[in-house]
Amino acid sequence: MEASRLRFVLNQYLSEHQRLQLDQGFSNVVAALKRSTQAPSPETEAEFQAALKQLRETLSRSRTGEFVESARRILESIGGAKFNRDGLEEEINEIVSESPFLPAQATKRFQSLANELTAFVGKVTAARDSLAAINIECEPLGEGEYELGVLIPESVTKNDLDEIAKGLKDWNQTLKDLLESITGKAPRIDVRGASSGSFDLFISLDTDGALALSMVVGGIIWMYQRIQKAREKKDELKAEGYSEKMIQAAEEHEEEIRKEELLNIKKKLLAQYPINDEGRRNELEPRIKKHIEFIAESIRKNVDVEVSGPPTTDDDEAAEIATPELDHRMMSHHVRGALTSALRQLQRVRESPAQLPQNASGSGVAEDTADE
Repeated sequence: MEASRLRFVLNQYLSEHQRLQLDQGFSNVVAALKRSTQAPSPETEAEFQAALKQLRETLSRSRTGEFVESARRILESIGGAKFNRDGLEEEINEIVSESPFLPAQATKRFQSLANELTAFVGKVTAARDSLAAINIECEPLGEGEYELGVLIPESVTKNDLDEIAKGLKDWNQTLKDLLESITGKAPRIDVRGASSGSFDLFISLDTDGALALSMVVGGIIWMYQRIQKAREKKDELKAEGYSEKMIQAAEEHEEEIRKEELLNIKKKLLAQYPINDEGRRNELEPRIKKHIEFIAESIRKNVDVEVSGPPTTDDDEAAEIATPELDHRMMSHHVRGALTSALRQLQRVRESPAQLPQNASGSGVAEDTADE
């Protein structure tokens, strides 16, 4: 684990905890439950339900459930899986779904969970402060700065140096050739960081690279969502005893989806970055197709590919207006954010070409948070 990334994730987590005031939310629930225990009535029950609803609504706004995969893994490795948005929601649901629901028992469990959360936040704060004290820096992504994260699991690298070297060579060639083919610029692949376990690689991207790779990754995720739905339908057909011919047709449909969506990704890239010379376009299209397929196959093998950009406040609306052909519900918060930011940056560049960033770099998580 890279110490600077650890510090950045700790900053993010603490910033969210403070922004949402979760301690107060849990205190309100516990207080309402105590009143319901001491003086059971429709009024005290309504107070508890209102406090619980407010806590749930607050948790639903937590960005800890939308960390990029590399940040999620760091939080999980330090024991934080229980204390992110999804973990806390699961704990709360378990408490309130107990049958029979006993307010006195629920009070103890909510208080215990609140105490555990407070203790974890204390440890995270101490760790963050210790890293700062020994001058471990963390650099948030700024305007025009983007990063690609490629998280290659041990099932792919086999912890073998030759496999890692081959993987790095493949990704280096793919990114260089894909981005040069699309944008017409030969990119420099700047490594921002790397870590072991699963082999995690973090690479700087400029605005065009962020836009292109956000479109590729978002399109591939959408493709696999469609394939998964088709697979579920095929399993239903099997369970209901449909003929082998019907099952085979369903399997062929999965392959049709794959081909259709990979072609759509290529078309969207070429629409964003048109190649006017027909001969050049005929030369580059097969290369672009090959590299999109490489990224899709990597993701199928459980390689996590994440694109991060500077913080945005209206990712969904701006991204959907700019690229309505993509299903942005299937993109992660961070892919949407990078896509939106890159589109805005390119719009500014078109208005003032001198603003184009060269070889922009940044850290691997999208939200910009300072030490509290």
